[in-house]
Amino acid sequence: MWLHLYDAHDPYDPPEPYKSKYAAAPYDGEIAYVDSAVGKFLSDLRTRGLYDGALIAVMADHGEALGDHGEDTHGFFLYDETIHVPLVIKLPGAPSAQTDSVGKKIENRVGLVDVLPTILRAAGIAVPQEVQGESLLDILLPKPAPAESAGTNAAPDASSDRPAYAETDYPQNTYGWSPLRALRTGKYLYIKAPRQELYDQTADPKAVHDLSAASAAVTSALAGQLDAFRQKTSSSREAPKSAVDPEAQAKLSALGYVATDSIASKAGQSSAKEQGADPKDKIQIGNLIHRTYLLIEDQRYQEAVPVLRQLIAKEPDTPLAYAQLGQCFVSLKDYPQAVPVLRKAVELRPDMTLPHFQFGVALLETKDIAGAVPELEMVVARVPRWEEAHLLLQMAYAQTDRMPEAIKECEKVLEFDPDHYGTNLLLGRVLELAGKPAAALPRLKKAAAVNPKAPEPHMFLAEAYVHLGRKTDAARERAAAKRLRARDEE
Repeated sequence: MWLHLYDAHDPYDPPEPYKSKYAAAPYDGEIAYVDSAVGKFLSDLRTRGLYDGALIAVMADHGEALGDHGEDTHGFFLYDETIHVPLVIKLPGAPSAQTDSVGKKIENRVGLVDVLPTILRAAGIAVPQEVQGESLLDILLPKPAPAESAGTNAAPDASSDRPAYAETDYPQNTYGWSPLRALRTGKYLYIKAPRQELYDQTADPKAVHDLSAASAAVTSALAGQLDAFRQKTSSSREAPKSAVDPEAQAKLSALGYVATDSIASKAGQSSAKEQGADPKDKIQIGNLIHRTYLLIEDQRYQEAVPVLRQLIAKEPDTPLAYAQLGQCFVSLKDYPQAVPVLRKAVELRPDMTLPHFQFGVALLETKDIAGAVPELEMVVARVPRWEEAHLLLQMAYAQTDRMPEAIKECEKVLEFDPDHYGTNLLLGRVLELAGKPAAALPRLKKAAAVNPKAPEPHMFLAEAYVHLGRKTDAARERAAAKRLRARDEE
C-alpha cells in the first residue's frame, strides 16, 4: 500500500484544531495534522494485528525552504532545507516494531533511491540490475555475533560516506533558467550551476559560505565526479509520452512537480551555463510567480493583475508571467487585454499548450475567428482528447465556412460525449447547410431529446424536413419551436 499525504504543502492551511494551535506557524500545523493521520493509520494496523509483521517506510519527497537561501517553498534549489528529508523504516518482526521501542538512529548518508531495493530485498524479491539504489538492510538489521559471522561472506556495512546525487530541472522546464545538479560526498556539498558552489557541511551546515573559489581543486574534482555519475546513469532511450491534462499540468508545474511542457534537459550536456540564467539570480521572480499562481487558484484575479504587471515591467522576458496575466484577463472576460499578453506568452514559450488554448479563446471572443483556428488546431494536435478545445475548434470552422473540418471536429467531440447538446445541434445544422438534410435529422433529433426545452433543434429540423419535402413533419417542428419560444418569453 502506498499512502501519499499531501497536506504539508503550501498554501499552508491546516484543519482545526491545528489551525488555531499553530496559528503562528501554519506549516508546522500541517505537519502535526499529517502526523496525527499517520498515527491513526498505524494504530489501526495494530488493532487489525498487521503492525508487527508489516514493513513500513515513511519518508518525504522534499522539504520547504521557508525563506532560506531566498526560496519560499521548494523546487528551485538543492540545499539541505529541501533535500535532507526524514526516512523511517520499520522491518517485519524487528525489535523496533514494539510500541515501547525508540528504535535506532543511523547517521549514514542514504537516499530515497535506496528505498525500493530495501523493500524488495526485505520482501524476498530480487532487485533488478537497473536499480541504482542500494538495499539498507545490512545497516538496519542487528549484526551477528563474531562467532556466528566467522567464515561467512557477510555483506559489508553500507558506507557512511556514500555520495548522494540530487537534481532539479524545475527552473529550466518552467522558466527557461538553468537546471541545478548537486553531489554530497564526504563533508562537501557541491552544486553545479552557472556559478558553481561548494560548502563544507561539517563546518557550515546551513550552506552560507561558498568555498568554490577558495577550494578550486576540490570543486573541480567534485564537478568531475558529478559529470561521471550523470554519464554513467544516463540513458539514450526516449521517455514515454504522458497524456496529462494541460490545466492539471500547469498547476503541477506551478507547485514544482512537473514541466509545463517539454524543455527537459539532456543528460551529459556540457555546461549549465548554456541552459539559461542561474536560479540564484532569479529566485525572487520565481517566488513572486508562485504567489500569483496561488492568487489565481483562489480566483483572486484582480489582485494578481497588478503584481504580474509589475513583474513583467522588471522581467519582460518571463513567459510564465505573460501566461498567468493572460489567464487572469480571460477569467475576467477582458479579452481585448488578454490577446496581446497571450500572444507574447506563446511567442516566448511556444511549447506551452495552455496559453495557446487561452489565446484561441481570446481571439474567438474578439471575433478574430481566422486567427483562433491555428491556435486551437495546435492544441488538439498536442492533446487529442481535450474536449473543450475540439468544441471551440468546431465552432471556429463553422464560422469560417470550413464545413468538412467542422463535421470532423463535431464527430470527435461526440466520441467523447455522445449526448453533447451543442455539438449535436451544430453537426445537424452543418450537415443541413452542406446539403445533407437526411444525415442531419438524427443529430438534430438527439439535440432535441437532450435539451427538450430548446426551440433551436426544432427550427433546424423544420428546415431539414422542408429540404426533404416532408411538409407535415416540417409544420410539426415549426409548431414545437414556436411553442417553446413562447414559453421562454413567458
